[in-house]
Amino acid sequence: MTDENKMEPAAPSGAGQPAPTGDRGRPDGAAAPRGGGPGDEGQASSKSERWNRFARNRGRRHHERRPERRQPGQDRPRNMPGAEGAPDRPEPPAEDDQQPRVQLPPLHLADLQKKELPEIHTMLEGLLNPEEIASLRKHELIVEFMRNYMRRGGTVHTNGVLEIISDGFGFLRSPRASYLPCPEDVYVAPSQVRRFGMRTGDFVEGVIRDPRERGERNERGKEKFFALSCVDTINGKPAAEARRCVPFENLTPLFPDRRLNLEVNPEEVAMRVMNIFTPIGMGQRGLIVAPPRTGKTVLLQKIANSISANHPDAHLIVLLIDERPEEVTDMQRTTKAQVL
Repeated sequence: MTDENKMEPAAPSGAGQPAPTGDRGRPDGAAAPRGGGPGDEGQASSKSERWNRFARNRGRRHHERRPERRQPGQDRPRNMPGAEGAPDRPEPPAEDDQQPRVQLPPLHLADLQKKELPEIHTMLEGLLNPEEIASLRKHELIVEFMRNYMRRGGTVHTNGVLEIISDGFGFLRSPRASYLPCPEDVYVAPSQVRRFGMRTGDFVEGVIRDPRERGERNERGKEKFFALSCVDTINGKPAAEARRCVPFENLTPLFPDRRLNLEVNPEEVAMRVMNIFTPIGMGQRGLIVAPPRTGKTVLLQKIANSISANHPDAHLIVLLIDERPEEVTDMQRTTKAQVL
């Protein structure tokens, strides 16, 4: 074939015109330069400038957050205490200006429970509002007075019969409330019960602690009950000797060997007759059988008064079951026994 028969390739349309370029000045479809070209140097310099600018701004922000260190004696801002023009911090009062705390005498919870309601109202005047005093009951007034007394530095003592609950803790029940639960019952911690080997029925004496001293509060934010902070005696003996006491159910039963003398006044014939025909001894059981309205309650009162007069060391308890309130009041006023 000759050169004339050779066909030359056709030129693309638009020949002679400049090729269209992309956004960055590259022809469409052309690959971006990869390293080694002048474009890489420009991109590297722009990245390094942006990084340096970011580092400078970051350091400036970090520097602004740091508190300025001041040397001792350096001027303080005016809004800080001690600076010029700023109000000085109030100085604490001198020891001579403080009022001395009044030394309050020890108080016993049983003495408060013996007081009548008008006397308790008089004691709370100036401590509570008159409306609040009138709205509270006697037990609640006793609790408020005890709290106020302990806040002023007073000490409150208590005694009562221990009742242990199933959870391990206990309460001191008061004979003034017939050993029934009441608001002023004192809480005994399980650790104290285990430490001294206490049992239900033990007569415990100690010092009361206000629950505010340890922040003991219930889920509603209100204060709980008073707690026993110090155990003084258990059943009339020091607390350290309580573990050596034999439980009552393990004691050996014996016949009575100590006679109770019931004759006090020679003119009292009933007690002399009982001394002759039915003598009574310590630990003896007896039963009075008689028809109604024959003076059984009066006979019990005379027996109680005779025992209190002739045997003052005896602890006398009178339990009135299903009796009228009038008879209970009469028994409390005519005898020195503990009436339940």
